[in-house]
Amino acid sequence: MTSFEDDKCFLPIRDAILAINQKVNLIGMVSEFGTPQKSNGTDYFCTLKIMDESYHIYDSAKTRKFYGLVVNMFASSIEDLPQINSVGDIICFSQMKTHDGITLASYSKKGSSFALFTGKSRSLTSYQSSSNFRLSNLKKSLSRLRTWMLDFQLDSGLDESLDSLPLREIKEKETDLGSNKPLLLRGMKNNATFDSGLRESLLLGKMKNKTTFDSGLKEPLLLREISENQTSDLILHVSELSKGVKMLYVWDGTDVPPLICQSVLSTEMENPLPLQFEELPLPREVLCTFPSVGTIMRVMAAKTKDEGGPLVPNSGTWVKILCILCKARFGLWYGECTSSTKLWILSNEDSSVTQRLRISEERLSSVSGRMPYSAFPWPSHITEINHENVPNCTLMDVLTYKEVTSKFKCVVRVVAMCPGQVEKFRSPEDSDRYMIRFTLEDPTARIHAYIYAEDGENFFDGFHSTEVLTNARNRLLGVSETDDGATLRNPPWVQCCLKSYYLDKSNPWSTRNYRIFHTRLVL
Repeated sequence: MTSFEDDKCFLPIRDAILAINQKVNLIGMVSEFGTPQKSNGTDYFCTLKIMDESYHIYDSAKTRKFYGLVVNMFASSIEDLPQINSVGDIICFSQMKTHDGITLASYSKKGSSFALFTGKSRSLTSYQSSSNFRLSNLKKSLSRLRTWMLDFQLDSGLDESLDSLPLREIKEKETDLGSNKPLLLRGMKNNATFDSGLRESLLLGKMKNKTTFDSGLKEPLLLREISENQTSDLILHVSELSKGVKMLYVWDGTDVPPLICQSVLSTEMENPLPLQFEELPLPREVLCTFPSVGTIMRVMAAKTKDEGGPLVPNSGTWVKILCILCKARFGLWYGECTSSTKLWILSNEDSSVTQRLRISEERLSSVSGRMPYSAFPWPSHITEINHENVPNCTLMDVLTYKEVTSKFKCVVRVVAMCPGQVEKFRSPEDSDRYMIRFTLEDPTARIHAYIYAEDGENFFDGFHSTEVLTNARNRLLGVSETDDGATLRNPPWVQCCLKSYYLDKSNPWSTRNYRIFHTRLVL
């Protein structure tokens, strides 16, 4: 192939899709791309979507764009697949085939070749190319495409996501792969701060037990919008990647719905309800990188080449995801990637991304922005506090506060109590001294908080009979029957005041605890 002809040999995508089963050369902007995965055979594959000025189509009302040619690529190793730096970069293909005349092209590991160029640049040097790529005189084609890209608003095209893409809706131990709609993740880097969305649209929201994510709806949901036994699409943000555990920490600024509690109160001492999904709590320096408003959900994902699932995207990226299996364990939501899970990297300028950041900012600007969604319009009135006019804090605010000792007002649920039997609420050595450990949760975290001595006397308004305390305990824990708490519980949202303290002056952060104070239970 002669280099002086190279710049004229690229077909516009609009024309290339008419050349069914013919070998063509293409140049386009990458509008979406998926992380590489292991195929069912020995190869690796990835899927991406490209577009140019000839092939971006609007609906009849010209309000939403449907665009892009889907390219399926196979290679003998992951290293031979495109390592795309960003949505909006440019890729050149040589010797490609289009198949259905509309949306699909294939890249042969034997006959095809590619080269990648930075989109927002004037450079004519590719940052990655296959060893057999021979086209060289690309100046006019690159310049033309970059000029068009200056005025083009990149959009993820949520109404027409790729069939080969996928995070998914949430059904515990149940999957539903029947549709193909998008989800998003965003990576957060150390010391970065993020806001979280409050009301409109849909992201980490009404997730319910036994629900799977897929893409049946035209607009992706917030986590707070997901319902039990229903499927939906999500847009999420990767806040952190674990080291070696293959776990993503994802966020979309909204709150996962509270789950029904199933632990047995009478065995809380021997089998306490876990505070986190991990075996050990995350270091404080990691927690400080998380947004303090909105749920950080754990997602287990394959990280290595041989585990079948998608590779984990880098921190700092927005990703559209389909087909994730979401489950509940000990009343905590988590996601599990399957062999059908697909991840798609999106641009930071994508309209879906900017919409979620806008929702984020609106939530934090609201007076009630730190109130759990499911507590609206106001938490239960079964508790009273002395500091009504103090702004609310989330439990993540509490955990990451810059000083060891401080005071906070929170809206929480009491999901467990130790001891669970009211006869043991007071110390065996001193019957006038309360000693109880509460497990508190909100959408951002769980903590242990203690009621002790005079704070307990104030909380229960003195000392009462077993019957009165049992009724009070059941109201606080959401127990509908007067038993040992073995029934399903749905604790109400309540206000409480917390203060942090330390047990060892020489090691304050490691011995930091929390107490409930200036809070009364309405009997």
